[in-house]
Amino acid sequence: MRGSTCPPRSVTLCSHGVYLDAATDPCVGYIIHEAASIAAPRKLAILGDTSDTSQLTPLVRSTPGRLSLLVHEATDAYMPPEIDARLASRRPPELVASKALERGHSTPVQAGTCAGKWGARQLILNHIGSRCVLFPRPMTNPDADVDFRLRRLARAAGGGSRRCAR
Repeated sequence: MRGSTCPPRSVTLCSHGVYLDAATDPCVGYIIHEAASIAAPRKLAILGDTSDTSQLTPLVRSTPGRLSLLVHEATDAYMPPEIDARLASRRPPELVASKALERGHSTPVQAGTCAGKWGARQLILNHIGSRCVLFPRPMTNPDADVDFRLRRLARAAGGGSRRCAR
C-alpha cells in the first residue's frame, strides 16, 4: 500500500443513518459520519499508516458535517536534547520526518497539519512509536515530558486551536 499512486478505493456502508467511508490505498482511512439530513451531522476520521493524507482530503470534504474528531497516527517524533541528548544528536527533525515518510508513517507535526487543513475540532495521536514511550513519566519539567511535547508539536502545526490527546 505504501508509496502507491493509485486513487483511493472507497467503500460506503450505511446503518441507521450512520455512514462509513473507507479508503485503503495509498493509506488506511475511515470516515464515519451521520446523514446529511441531520441538522449538524458529526464526522469522525480515523487514519493509520498514513504518510500522505492528500488523497483522503476529497473524501473528508465530500461527506456532510464538520470533522469532530481526527484520530491520526504519529509513529515518530524528534526528541530534543532536554529529553534525550544522544537521540537528538543522531536523529535531527529532518531525518525523523524523512524516515517516517519512507516507512509510510507520520509525525505529530504532520498530524497537526492535517487536523488544521481539515478543520478538525479535536485530534488524538495514536500508533505512537516506541522511541516516544521509553522515557519515565510523569516528568516534573513539562518541556521534558514526551506526551506534552508530542501534543505541543501537533497543536502548533494545526494552528494552535486544536485539542490534542494521546
